[in-house]
Amino acid sequence: MPVGRVSSLYMYPLSFLEFLAAKNEALLVEMIVEHEDATPVSEPVHQKLLHLLGEYFAVGGMPEAVACWCESGDMRKCAAIHRAIVDTYRQDFNKYAQESQGKYVELLFNLIPARLSKRFKFSEVPGEYRKRDLQPALELLVKAGVVHKIIHSSGAGIPLGRRQNRIRSS
Repeated sequence: MPVGRVSSLYMYPLSFLEFLAAKNEALLVEMIVEHEDATPVSEPVHQKLLHLLGEYFAVGGMPEAVACWCESGDMRKCAAIHRAIVDTYRQDFNKYAQESQGKYVELLFNLIPARLSKRFKFSEVPGEYRKRDLQPALELLVKAGVVHKIIHSSGAGIPLGRRQNRIRSS
């Protein structure tokens, strides 16, 4: 650990607007930011945005992958960068997870992407795993920023926390 004052820098994937800026599409960024909701965009602009959105979905928002895509346009090189990032996460599991949690962190890390847009339930994890074994591993992934916890709220009043769906994961 460094001695003295430490300043943390938190990095996140690029947003679609940041992706457009990296692709030197400043006019499109400006158009999106200043766009009036009631006014439809022209068909050619719409098609270009759809094409660029498809690129963004394929390349993702990892800065190194975006830079590679902007320079080379080679999806194989971008995929190699993605694999390196995922491998680095996997190597870190054993450093930060307790020895007994390592296998559970790896299991959830591999399982969760297939569950996108679905409610996560411990009971749907294949195998004979118990929630009390998996819960700390999931919390570690959340703490690391790899997984984001989404809490349902009806949003009918303030504070929103009063309206949270507190149904337990099974």
